[in-house]
Amino acid sequence: MDEAGTIRQHLRLFDQLEDAVVVADHDYRVVFVNRVAEQLFGLTAEQAAHRRPEEIIQFSSGTFSYDDLYRTISEAGVWKADVQRTAALGDSWLEVTIKPFELATASFVGLLFTARDISPRKQIEETLRQTESRYNLLAENAQDVIWIRDMSFKTVWISPSVKNQLGYTVEEALELDAPTVLTPAALEVVVRLIAEGAAGIKTKQRAVLEHIRKDGQHIFVEADATLLFDKNGAPTGYLGVSRDVTERVRTEAKLRESRENYQVLADNTPDLIARIDPQFHFLYVNQTVAALFGKNREDFIGKSPAELGLPENFCRFWEEQVRQVFDTGEPHDVLHEMSAATGGANGTASYHWYLYPEIGPDGKVRSVLSSERDISKIKRIEEDKRKLELQLLQSQKMESIGRLAGGIAHDFNNILTGIGGYVDLILPKIKPNSTIRPGVLEIRRAVNRAAGLTEQLLAFSRKQIVEPKVIQLNTLIAQAVGMLQRIIGEDIRLTYRPDPALGLMKIDPHQVEQILVNLASNARDAMPRGGDLMIETQALAVDHNRSDGFDGLPPGRYAVLSVSDTGVGMDDTVKSQLFEPFFTTKEVGRGTGLGLSTIYGIIRQNKGAIQVQSEPGRGATFRIALPLMEPEYPLPAEEAPVEIPRGKETILLVEDEDMVRTVAHRVLADHGYTVVEANNGPAALQLFEQAPDRFALLLTDVVMPQMNGKELYDQAAGLKPGLKVLYMSGYFRDVISRHGILDEETKFLRKPFTSEMLVLKVREALDS
Repeated sequence: MDEAGTIRQHLRLFDQLEDAVVVADHDYRVVFVNRVAEQLFGLTAEQAAHRRPEEIIQFSSGTFSYDDLYRTISEAGVWKADVQRTAALGDSWLEVTIKPFELATASFVGLLFTARDISPRKQIEETLRQTESRYNLLAENAQDVIWIRDMSFKTVWISPSVKNQLGYTVEEALELDAPTVLTPAALEVVVRLIAEGAAGIKTKQRAVLEHIRKDGQHIFVEADATLLFDKNGAPTGYLGVSRDVTERVRTEAKLRESRENYQVLADNTPDLIARIDPQFHFLYVNQTVAALFGKNREDFIGKSPAELGLPENFCRFWEEQVRQVFDTGEPHDVLHEMSAATGGANGTASYHWYLYPEIGPDGKVRSVLSSERDISKIKRIEEDKRKLELQLLQSQKMESIGRLAGGIAHDFNNILTGIGGYVDLILPKIKPNSTIRPGVLEIRRAVNRAAGLTEQLLAFSRKQIVEPKVIQLNTLIAQAVGMLQRIIGEDIRLTYRPDPALGLMKIDPHQVEQILVNLASNARDAMPRGGDLMIETQALAVDHNRSDGFDGLPPGRYAVLSVSDTGVGMDDTVKSQLFEPFFTTKEVGRGTGLGLSTIYGIIRQNKGAIQVQSEPGRGATFRIALPLMEPEYPLPAEEAPVEIPRGKETILLVEDEDMVRTVAHRVLADHGYTVVEANNGPAALQLFEQAPDRFALLLTDVVMPQMNGKELYDQAAGLKPGLKVLYMSGYFRDVISRHGILDEETKFLRKPFTSEMLVLKVREALDS
């Protein structure tokens, strides 16, 4: 075989390779291509023969120059590179190696070209490159910090976002140790998590750790870490992501604090608060509920009232109210009472129960919020208010009727004074055996009865002018016992029990007699078949802690007068109208309906109080509290009776009622006095100005048009200092008195008066 044949035979061995092979001689002419090269470069062996390698192995422009390639081979002995073929040949990548080639047996020297298609590998590398680029872009621009740390938690790699999160550059962060950026508490958590990872307990971990920024500020970071392993399965470190959750942590802390505050508020509110599911089970109750029912809060959760053993009727009512809110989806409230048997620790209490629907995402009621408030105290206050309003209404009604009664009594007293005065004038002139004398005496008795009626009207209306005296109540009652026994009759037993320690009081004795007579008369009528009447006195000290049932009395010392009978008693309806004027339960003609209203007026006028205790069939007790004087006040001596005197002084008589003025003039004239009349204040003042020294006494009515009696006296006394005055009236308007109580130095004649009373009072005033 010739040399060329030998060369071809050797070169044929390259057909067995999977790489493309091209062989060129020393003139850079192709002498051989194997089958893989034919397929790769698209040429047959005949087409490639004697062509230059660059004509067969064509690469993208700018990849390299063949001249540079040959120079590199001559210097380095080999050239190897990854090159990209032209687009016309498929734009693929080849791994090309060129080196000198020599066949010693055939004395052949040339170049050996080997090429391997690495396009798939390049595609994978490009994909990896692009993926890595995207990850780098993500890591460099993400707010979260991506990191790799070894098992000692030393940072191996970290994303640039660490600058925003912790204030450190990447280079600085790589040099940091854990204690620098973690608080001691956070460091303990990290040590525990690393230990769990090393033990293989957890391969994925999450924790919120408190970090310290470069500027010293504390932030909270949530870290998600995945354990990394080597090819043998041993843990090598962590791949993790850290995100700043400071705002979330602070919000959660505020929410937790708010929830705790709500819990404290809910547990300390007196309201009963609960949350109930559609099966009527408790989802939540506050401590107030638990304490009320004597249980722990946990005992309620998941249970209904029935399962808690509460009474059946209460459970039925409770479920009806809750079901209404579930069915309608509307808020609901109801008033109800809860007894000790239900759970009320302090007996029966009134509650205002509010129920509100809690709507879920599906628009349906998912639970009911319940709040119950104990309104027992409010109801008591409202009841007290209602009673006060009724008392005010009653007081206003009594005041209105009182004004009417007082006005009537005023006019009536003037008429009675005139009638009685004329009777007193004509009686001395009638012979004892005259047939008209009994009729005139009957007129006097009628006047006296009518005067008693007006006295009651004035007492009720508190327009009565009283002349208080210092008295011993026990003594006054003892003196009246005989009179009271005659009033009530022999079939009623009268018992009197005085308190010997009772002090003195200042009151008009006539008013005390009115109280006793009216109460005794009522007791008699309440016991038609006889019975017992008990009169008692008792000392009472009222302070802020004790009033003995007399609400509204100011602190002080009081005498309590109690009058009790064993009569028919009264129901609440009668008691509510007891002090109304003209109200009576007696038969027509047997009562005026003014007795108790008179007592009411007297007590109010003397700053006292009255209390009534009575039930049908169980009699009645009237308790009256009247103020006592200081203990050291002396009891005055009794006054001796005075004879009716005559006089000769000149009196200025001022009265707007003609009949009263005429009668008074005649009575005084008959007793030696010189009388000058005037029918009003201005006329009287004009007479007085003409000769002030002429008049020894001003006798004037109190209530008159144009100028009242007090104004007249003040002006007259300015003309004659020391002028003596006697006021007369059956009605007061705080002109000469304070709240109807006369000053001791004020001389006063109460209408209707008799001739004897007029003469005595005039003499008393002149001699004072």
